[in-house]
Amino acid sequence: MNYIDFHCHMDCTDFDKTRKHILDECFFSGFKRIVTVADPYEEGSLERTLEALESHENVVCMIAAHPHNADMYSPAVEARILALMEHPRAVGIGEAGLDFHY
Repeated sequence: MNYIDFHCHMDCTDFDKTRKHILDECFFSGFKRIVTVADPYEEGSLERTLEALESHENVVCMIAAHPHNADMYSPAVEARILALMEHPRAVGIGEAGLDFHY
């Protein structure tokens, strides 16, 4: 099989000590590509996403933020978004989810 995980959060701090190992296991078990999400509003998310990108060539990222955080937008957040979009494996930007919880 050629699995693709098209929305995961390898930036989660729970993975700080095991991020590369988890990705190794994913690719060993049949995944061909992993799309991780970077949140420009979350402290350290972009740095942890870069760590995932640098650990495997088949990891790509989307930069996305939940609309609930829109009131926190600033020129600094925009700069972080634009900087990560320069990475050759940044493949998209936005928020694709529909939240019917509310």
